[in-house]
Amino acid sequence: MNNSNQHYEILYDLLESHTGLRLDTNRRKDVDAIIHRLSMSGEIPESYELVTFLTEQSTSHQLWQQLIQAVTIGETYFYRNSPQFEALRTQVLPALIEQRRLSERKQLRIWSAGCATGEEPYSLAILLRELLPDIENWSISILATDINEAYLATARKGVYRTRSFRNETPHSVHERWFNVVEDGYQLKPIIRNMVVFRSLNLIADHFPSFESSTMHMDVIVCRNVTIYFERETTRHLISRFHQSLDHAGWLVVGHSEPLSDLYDNFAVRNFENTVFYQKSETIISQPPVAQSNPIRSIHPPVSKPVQQRKSQEKTPLREQDIKNNTEELLTQAKRAADLEKWGEAEDWLDKAEATGQLEAQVHYLRGLVNLNCGNPEETLQLLRKAVYCEPNFAQAHYLLGDLYHKQVAKKDALRHWRWAQAILAEMDSQCILPFSDDLTVEMLTDLLAHRMSNG
Repeated sequence: MNNSNQHYEILYDLLESHTGLRLDTNRRKDVDAIIHRLSMSGEIPESYELVTFLTEQSTSHQLWQQLIQAVTIGETYFYRNSPQFEALRTQVLPALIEQRRLSERKQLRIWSAGCATGEEPYSLAILLRELLPDIENWSISILATDINEAYLATARKGVYRTRSFRNETPHSVHERWFNVVEDGYQLKPIIRNMVVFRSLNLIADHFPSFESSTMHMDVIVCRNVTIYFERETTRHLISRFHQSLDHAGWLVVGHSEPLSDLYDNFAVRNFENTVFYQKSETIISQPPVAQSNPIRSIHPPVSKPVQQRKSQEKTPLREQDIKNNTEELLTQAKRAADLEKWGEAEDWLDKAEATGQLEAQVHYLRGLVNLNCGNPEETLQLLRKAVYCEPNFAQAHYLLGDLYHKQVAKKDALRHWRWAQAILAEMDSQCILPFSDDLTVEMLTDLLAHRMSNG
C-alpha cells in the first residue's frame, strides 16, 4: 500500500478529526494493515469509496471500531498515579462528602473520561465505598466513557489479570474486592454495580447533556488522553469539561498533560506531588446544553376525601399491586437501557405496557431507547403519546422541545420547554426526579433556562 496515495491521506485526516488522535507512523501502519486485510477479503469498499462510507457511519460502526482499536492506547491499572488517588482520598472527596452531609444532599457525581478497560473508574468506586460507611444512604453516580467499545466490553466484565495490579495498587484492594476466577481476578458485584460504562467520543459527541449523563459533575478524571490531541482540540475539550462540572467541581488530568494557559477558567490546587484544577466560583459559565434521560410521573399525590378512602380500603389492592409491579418492570427496563442492552430494555417495556399502568412512563422510556437506536421520528411519536397520557410530564416536554429544535421547529420547541418550566416551578427545587438517577428539579430548570435563552 502506498501511503502517499491521496485516498489514504484523506482517510488519516478523517480518523484524526473523528478521534482527536495524531496518527504517527506506527499508527498509520496499523491502519494500513487493517484496510489491506479487509480489502483483500472484500469486506470493505474500494479505497476511493472508503472515506465516503466512513463519513456516513457513526463511530460505533464495526469498521470504525476496528480502526479505533488500532489507534487507541489503553495502558492503565488500579490506583495508577498514587499521589492523585491520595489527594482524592485525603482531601478532595472528604471535603465534598462533608459539604454534602451539611447540606443534607447526599449525592456525588464522578466521571472517568477515557476510561479504557475500567481500572480507573473501579478504583474510584472502591475509594468511595471505603470512605462512606453509610454509602447505601447516598446517591452515587460513577460514569465511565470511552470511544473504544472493545475496552468497554472488557470493563463491564470486571475480570483482570496480574498486569492490572502494579506497585501503586494497595494490596488490600486486591484482597478485599476481588474473587479468583478462571481467567484471573473478578471484581465483586458490589463494586461493579457502582459504575455505568457508556460509549462516548470526547471529540465528536455532544456533551454536557442528559443523554450522556455528563452534567453537574463533582469530579472529572481525564488522564493521559489529551497528550495525543492537538492543542486547540485540548482547549475545546477543557472548556466542555468546565461546563460539565458542578459549582467548584474538580478536574483531574495526567501529569504530562497540563498546559497552564489552557486552564484559565480553573483555579490551580496544589497537593503533595500533584496538581488538580477546580472550577472557579468567581467565573460564571453557562449551564450545559442537554438532550434527555430521565423518566418519571410528576403528578403529585391527590388527597381523597375521608369517606372515599374508607370505601377504597374495603376493596382489594389489586390496582396498586399492578402499579408496583409496573414500576419494577420500568426499573428493569431502565437498567438494561443504561447498559445499552436495547433489546432487553424493549422486552421489559413490553411487559410493563401489558399491565396497562403508567402508560406515560412506558412511552417515554421506549422513546429514549428509540432515540439511542437512531430512530428520532419514532421517538417523537412516543413522546407525544407520553404527554397525551400525562400532560404534566416535564421531562417528556423537555425532550420534545429538544427534538423539535433539531427540526428547526422553534415555536414548537419553545412551547414544550415553557410547559416543562411551568410544571417544575410548582416543585421543590431539590427534589430528585424519580427514575432519573440523581437529576433534580433545579438541574432541569437550569438547563431549560439555558436552552430557551439560546434557542
